[in-house]
Amino acid sequence: MKFDPMYLPENNSQVKEVVEAFRTMRERGESKWYEMEELLDMIEQTLTFSGDEELALEIIEYGLLLHPDNLDLVVTKSRIFLDRGEVEGAEAIASTIGERTHLQARLLFAEIYMSTRRVKEARSMLDAILERDTLDEEDYMDVANIYYNADLIDWGIECLQKGVERFPANSEMKRELASFYVETDNYEEGVKLLNELLDEDPYSAEDWHELANHYYLTGNYEKALEACEFVLAIDPELYTVYFLIGHAYLKLENFEKALEAYLKFAEYRSDIFIVYVFIGFCYLNFEDMESAELYFEQALSMEELRDEARWELYFNLALGYSMLENTPKALEYLNWSIKDTPDRIEPYLYKGKFYMEMGDPAKAYEFFFQALKAGDFSSEAYLKVIEIYMESSEYRQALVLLKLVEEKDPHLSRVLMYFAYSYLQLKQHTEFYNYFAEMVSRYPESFHQFLKLFPDLDSTTRNMLYEVRNKILYDN
Repeated sequence: MKFDPMYLPENNSQVKEVVEAFRTMRERGESKWYEMEELLDMIEQTLTFSGDEELALEIIEYGLLLHPDNLDLVVTKSRIFLDRGEVEGAEAIASTIGERTHLQARLLFAEIYMSTRRVKEARSMLDAILERDTLDEEDYMDVANIYYNADLIDWGIECLQKGVERFPANSEMKRELASFYVETDNYEEGVKLLNELLDEDPYSAEDWHELANHYYLTGNYEKALEACEFVLAIDPELYTVYFLIGHAYLKLENFEKALEAYLKFAEYRSDIFIVYVFIGFCYLNFEDMESAELYFEQALSMEELRDEARWELYFNLALGYSMLENTPKALEYLNWSIKDTPDRIEPYLYKGKFYMEMGDPAKAYEFFFQALKAGDFSSEAYLKVIEIYMESSEYRQALVLLKLVEEKDPHLSRVLMYFAYSYLQLKQHTEFYNYFAEMVSRYPESFHQFLKLFPDLDSTTRNMLYEVRNKILYDN
């Protein structure tokens, strides 16, 4: 369970003082009576602000001395263990609960069942909960978040739809449902909900911003820009919207407007390297390599830039120079990345990817082999090469390497995902079903990861996958 900062104790400073007083009391070996409300506020304060699970558990243990078998304390203790990944410990604690029919107890057991991949049992328990007449708005959201955390987001959507139908005035639940729609790429339904919210409150910059994001994700960039105008009309200082404006204009290939938006964003946040990458990309499209290189170099100089992003920048600079038919300069950047980190596989991967883009797969393979060698021929190294082949629609070559990985690690979830997708693209349906069924059976949470990894799947295929997934989970 993650404590939501929207629901903090009202007087945080006061609760913080109580937590410090508790810590001092325990250090001195003293004792004191606490009401349940005080204990729960202290636990929430501790987990939310300091993340000190050990102190939270100490408060719980002390609370159980004062209030033996208190359900809230036992449930919270079990969820701390569940968040740590200590499922057996969480289940052992939950087994001491006497009030098994209580809603909080049943929600906890459903979470435990999900964590141990007992999906059918968890679904049965949650379905029974949703049939109760006494549920409030938070209960629907609790059930939906159990599905979300198990990556069974479509089932969470069903739950929230029931909640919105029962509590149509609850704006927070509608926003939650809209965010779930985003996770399943069902942006059209999210747009409908956000428009409903804006009918109720047309001056909500937050909802206009979210609507702009939804339009952007649906590919309706003009509508996204219109929504962004409303955001700035309501709150001119909401600078994050400039980043979205830049992206929308970039998709519309209006590089001048995109550049203008990114530069505006940089006026507010000059400390974020990625904005300089997009500014450089705009100049790249103007074929102004001098300016592009200036901004890319500015991004490269920033301390927050991770190695992965640095290699990506070198790769983009190389592609930019290759577009201008300046291959020596392109290779210069790729060679710099290898020189900087010769013992890492990524620079070799990017150089191989560059040659794939240039239509020279034989040369690409030379660098992929060097990448595998730098990665000690590990499964992870193979998977990185496989991903590049899949990006290039070279599914047969991907399958050759996948079979090598399968011999070493046959049950890796990504191996099963990549096999299933490659066979699906090659229309080898029997092989696809075998790998897809094993993936869903072993790792139910991998289903939405699969959909996110491969967003190009059409709606007919996606609906078919949902049906197959549901059948497999229920049959097991």
